[in-house]
Amino acid sequence: MAGERAEGAKPSGGGGIAAELEAAGFLDAAEVGRGGAGVVYRCYQTSLARTVAIKVLMSDLDQDNRERFLREGLAMGKLSGHPNIEDILQVGVTETNRPYIVMPYHEAGSLAQRLQRVGRIAWPDALRIGVKLCGALETAHRVGTLHRDIKPGNVLVNDYGEPQLSDFGIARIVGGYETATGFFTGTIAFTAPEVLAGNPPTAVSDVYSLGATIYAVIAGAAAHERKDGEDLVAHYLRISSTPVPDMRPQGIPADICATIEKAMSLDPSERHVSAAEFGRELQAAQRHNGLIADTMVLSESTGPSKPPTETAAIPFSAVEQTDLSEAASLAMAAPPASPPPPPAHDLAGPPPPISPSPPGPTPPVPPFPPGGRGPTPGHDGPTSIIKKPTTRRSWFVVAAAVIGVLALVAGGIYYASKPDTSSGGSSNTTIASQPTTETQAGWKPITNARVAREAAATTQADGTIWIFGGLESDGSVSGRHEGYDPAIDSWKGGDELPVPVQHAMAVTWQGTPCVMGGWRAEGTNTQIATDKVWRVVNSRWVELPPLLQPRAAGAAAVVGGRIVVTGGVDAGGKLLNTTEVFDGTAWKLAAQIPTPRKMLGVASDDKVVYTVGGNDGANDLPTVEAYDPAADSWTALPALTQPRSDLGVAIADARLVAVGGLSAGQVLKTVAVMDLASKTWAGLPDMSTARHGMAVAAVEKSVYVIGGATDVGTSQVTSTAETLKLAPRKLQPAPAWRSLPDAPTPRLMMAWTVLDDKIFIAGGMSHGDTLQLVQSYDPQTRAWQAQPPLPTPLHHATATTYRGEMVVIGGATEELANASNKVYALRGGTWVELPNLTHARAASAAAVVGDKLVVTGGQNAKQLVAQTEVFDGQSWKDVADLPTPREHLAAVSDGTYVYTVGGRFLSADKNSAAFERFDPKSGQWTKLVDMPTPRGSYGATFIDGRIVALGGEEPTQVLTTAEMYDIADSKWISLPPMPTARHGEVVASVGNTVYAIGGANRPTHEGPVATVEALDFT
Repeated sequence: MAGERAEGAKPSGGGGIAAELEAAGFLDAAEVGRGGAGVVYRCYQTSLARTVAIKVLMSDLDQDNRERFLREGLAMGKLSGHPNIEDILQVGVTETNRPYIVMPYHEAGSLAQRLQRVGRIAWPDALRIGVKLCGALETAHRVGTLHRDIKPGNVLVNDYGEPQLSDFGIARIVGGYETATGFFTGTIAFTAPEVLAGNPPTAVSDVYSLGATIYAVIAGAAAHERKDGEDLVAHYLRISSTPVPDMRPQGIPADICATIEKAMSLDPSERHVSAAEFGRELQAAQRHNGLIADTMVLSESTGPSKPPTETAAIPFSAVEQTDLSEAASLAMAAPPASPPPPPAHDLAGPPPPISPSPPGPTPPVPPFPPGGRGPTPGHDGPTSIIKKPTTRRSWFVVAAAVIGVLALVAGGIYYASKPDTSSGGSSNTTIASQPTTETQAGWKPITNARVAREAAATTQADGTIWIFGGLESDGSVSGRHEGYDPAIDSWKGGDELPVPVQHAMAVTWQGTPCVMGGWRAEGTNTQIATDKVWRVVNSRWVELPPLLQPRAAGAAAVVGGRIVVTGGVDAGGKLLNTTEVFDGTAWKLAAQIPTPRKMLGVASDDKVVYTVGGNDGANDLPTVEAYDPAADSWTALPALTQPRSDLGVAIADARLVAVGGLSAGQVLKTVAVMDLASKTWAGLPDMSTARHGMAVAAVEKSVYVIGGATDVGTSQVTSTAETLKLAPRKLQPAPAWRSLPDAPTPRLMMAWTVLDDKIFIAGGMSHGDTLQLVQSYDPQTRAWQAQPPLPTPLHHATATTYRGEMVVIGGATEELANASNKVYALRGGTWVELPNLTHARAASAAAVVGDKLVVTGGQNAKQLVAQTEVFDGQSWKDVADLPTPREHLAAVSDGTYVYTVGGRFLSADKNSAAFERFDPKSGQWTKLVDMPTPRGSYGATFIDGRIVALGGEEPTQVLTTAEMYDIADSKWISLPPMPTARHGEVVASVGNTVYAIGGANRPTHEGPVATVEALDFT
């Protein structure tokens, strides 16, 4: 285990833990380190004849820390198989119920140990380590795990010289609510300032720690090493106020220093937004300094998942040692030899601007080498994607806390590597990656609650779902306080409520649960409204200032550190329209809820409070309203598709999920979901059990439903529980386009592609002239850059990115009827000629799948070109004809198929809505559902599993039309129209944004524009 093995090893003695490990099959236990929650032993595993490292829980830890230790095994077990994360081989419990984790043992050492032995590491080696660790950290974040203690001592080096991130001992994915302001986890010299100040750790605080680690590796010491005689408070103040010491005077390249300084910014908002972004900048620094960019391996994921927000903690005053020797464990081996450089033409990245070369074709050169490596990764460098078979692991916790064995069997994890091809593109952008779509799975049962109850208050704190009070099956008002831990599928209890309540409200405020209002019992009356507010502090209930009035069956949520309470009924059962806000000192009245109601659902995204459904005393309602505390205002949102009250609501993965409830005298099992970006409702799979008054909460991307009543009244109360893991959320388009500065040159009918996250535009027409002009646009900096001009002027050509180069295909120099068969590639700052097309064509379309460049459609000699051609890097080959021959069409790739969209039949008054798909593997075409608006002379691009088609031309007008096809759903929808009507424009996607550039605002070839507009997807 990282951070816990020492240089030497001492025998553990003939009895005690050594005997217990021997009974479990591990001989010759020798202690090699201590730290965190356990002791690490080097042992010989008899069953597989190998030396392993075993971390054993220390005997004097309480139950919470035992749970924390078991979560460590879960956290690392989820990540096993990543080449830069330490594997978990086994998890078990000794005869005396002491949990242990088995990991590989390496004869190498940690980075901290190497720094102690030989000093700083050369910056090229440090960059290699940094890129690989970024991939490891991003992978952890994507499954919802924060590391929280990244430092040189927690970076091991395996027997093959690969750095491995280890010791997720404080990577507390879920648990109770032990964290409080003034506490933190981690090592102070490598901990982000905001975490030291008491804020919860986040993905960007992990990025800070990784940046601090890379700094220490290069500099030979931590950026903010604790000085001799410096007290802890002074050390903290220096970390939180002092910029990173400059390494440039030591000869470290400026771009490397700048990247690390950004990662270690005092302001979290100024850091890289993800470990992946940090890794891409390190890769860029490698290339800029003449190195081959290392691979950043990422687990296949549709997007980052929101990490947990808090963690178990140690007192601030307990932190003493901050030097790099804290976590010596394994010795650093020499890094592996760098791979041989690729051929010059395979180097990614646009060439620097050069003086325009004389017009004219470049002499033919040999095509791509046989067996070329396929599409070159974008400027972010190579990124391997690990695919793991999906399996569900159930964790059962019994009295002895027995944990099942997690074994990595040879062949049990399969690898399929592919590059991160964010650079893919074509005249109708190509993205050489699989669409990020996944079928929504159904609900699955989890461990039932300990008792059946409904009308309980619920909140989620640090990954544990806490349930308070409610009505039990005998009709009594409950004071129970219990928590469900999804990570280990088990329940735990807490101190009972000071006053039993039902239909109370619960929130997590400043890291701990608060319960407020509700109905208490008095004699046989179980509906006495209360104004009491209680908070858990150090596992005990503490009373906070009461509500301004008694309130039950209302709604409460937290936004920006303030508790918002609204709706419900007063002590007399009358509906309340008041809203109260607690700022930590007192309750104050705020804007009234527009639709007073009770039994409503509520959730917060920490920006606004969403109130959903409810009952107005006579009817169940579909009403959805949002309260913004910053503006003190309410906004009506799209209503539920079905009225419901006494429902449960949670927010997961930027989606508002409404579960069950009552509707017109019926108990519901239906589930509705609203995407918070698009504000549109859709359906999710039904629960297995119809219910109302249940506890509903979300942890990461899963929604949990616990208990509730299964009849219209409260006589049938259940303890059953189930969970639904949401399929990955698709990016949603913004409601409006953004206008950007104009392009340098107004033009239309260009060829374009995306390369290295820049949009390359070649040729086209402007005011009657055919252009050789080639320019690139960097959306990040909004900078335009001149590129080498085309060998010959071209319009109506098509382009794509193939093997890391811009390839321009066909087109025409003068008359459209006289099409070209030429193919050019921009290679090393010079245009080179590739093998000619078999069929000359202009106004065609091209896209790439794997190592195959597909060209289809177009016209020549006033005839449609039906033939489809495929280039394999050496020659062109005819395949199946386009089913609907047409020109002025668009094509995109999702990495598996080429999709051709729209087009026309040699005239703007003969537009086509045809939509067809080509499979390069089978060589066959398939017809799909037509595009809603027939059109040609427009652009299309691929983004997040969808095809976006923009603009177009009709005989007397150009279009603002924007439509999108969802590949998984096989449906077309409308998007916000472009502000500028146009045709013949560039349409390309970079990152999560679609760009429309240039084109013409009048039919035919008149009216070229330089307008640039963008539609963001979030």
